[in-house]
Amino acid sequence: MDAHYKNDHIYVGDDEITSRRHDLPPQRKRSNFKEVSNTTSTQNSESTAIIKMNGKLRIVFSVTVVFFIVSLAVFGVLAYWISKLNIQNIEHKDQQSTGLKVIEELKNETRVFDRNLFNMMNEQKDQQSKNFKLIKELKNETRVSDGNLINMMNEQKDQQSTKLKLIKELKNETKVSDGNLVNMMNEQKDQQSTKLKLINELKNETRVSDGNLINMMNDLIKKLPCRYPEICYVGISTGLVKLSQLSASSVHEDCPLHQAILNSGRAWCAAKYAINPWIQVDYLVARTITAILTQGRADLAQWVKSFQISYGNTTSEMQYYQELGKVKVFVGNSDESTIVENDLSPSIHARFVRIHPVSYHNHRSMRIEMRDC
Repeated sequence: MDAHYKNDHIYVGDDEITSRRHDLPPQRKRSNFKEVSNTTSTQNSESTAIIKMNGKLRIVFSVTVVFFIVSLAVFGVLAYWISKLNIQNIEHKDQQSTGLKVIEELKNETRVFDRNLFNMMNEQKDQQSKNFKLIKELKNETRVSDGNLINMMNEQKDQQSTKLKLIKELKNETKVSDGNLVNMMNEQKDQQSTKLKLINELKNETRVSDGNLINMMNDLIKKLPCRYPEICYVGISTGLVKLSQLSASSVHEDCPLHQAILNSGRAWCAAKYAINPWIQVDYLVARTITAILTQGRADLAQWVKSFQISYGNTTSEMQYYQELGKVKVFVGNSDESTIVENDLSPSIHARFVRIHPVSYHNHRSMRIEMRDC
C-alpha cells in the first residue's frame, strides 16, 4: 500500500498517518514521509508473506483433508473385501462340514447296507443248507426204498427157486406136464416185470421230487433280493447307467440331468413352457424292467402327480405301456421326498424307457430309478 498526501495530510490507504504538513518543519516532513513509506512497505511485505503463508497452509490443509478422505475410502474398501472374504471362508467351512457330515452318513448307510447283505447271504446259505439236508434225506429214503425193492427181488428169487424145487418135486411126484410148468414160469416173469415197472416209477417220482426241490430253491433265491430293493436298482445311483445314457426333451437351467437320481439334492426339471416333456434312459441293450420309482424335487415344493411310460428298442418305435387295452396313467408323488414305487405287471423288455409327466404340482420336476427284480 502507498502513502499519499491529501488535504495536507499523509494517508496510507484510507488511514490518516500525520497531521498537516505545515504543522511540521520541512526536514521533519520529509523524514516522516520516508518513515511512513518504509513502514508501509514493511507492512506490505509482511502482509504478502502472511497471505503466502495462509495460502500454503490452506493447500497443506486441503491436501491433508483429501489424503484423510482417500485413506478412509481405501480403509472402507479393504474392510469390505476382508469381511466378504471372511464370510466366504465361513460359508466354505460350513459347506465342507456339511459335505463331511453327508459323507459320514453315506458311509454309515453303506455299512448298514453291507451288514444287511451279509445277513441276507447268511440266511440264504442257511436256507440252502436246509434244502440240501432235505434233498439228502429224500435221497437216503430213496436208497432205502431201492434197497427194500432189491431185498424183495432177492426174496422173490428165493421164492422162485423154492417154487422151482417144489415144481420139480411135484413134477416128479405128479408128473405135471411141461406146458403147465412153462405157463407158471411165464406168470412168474410177468409178475417180475410188473414189479420192475413199479420200481422204475418210484425212481422217476424220486427224480421229479428232486427237481421240484431244486426249482423251489431257485424260486427262493430269486425272491430273496426283493427284501432289499436297492440291490435291484438299474439306474444312475448304482453306476449301471452313465450320465451320457440319460436324455430329456428339455432341461431347466436350474435342474441339470445329473440331479435326476433318487435322493439327490435337487431333481430333473422340464423347461418352463415345454410341451409334452419326457426323460429317457438308454440301457444300450434290451433289459427287463419290473418297477419304476419316482421322487419329487428336494429343494422346492415341486413334484409329478401322475405320469405315463413308453418303451422300445429304437426311439422311432416307442410304444406306451397299456393296461386292459388303454394307456396306463401311473400314480406319482404327493410331496418332495417320499419315494413312490409302481410295479410293472407284466414287466417290459426294452432298450429305451421314457417317463412322460402328465399332472404336476408347481412344476414338472422328478427324480427317477428303475428295478429289474
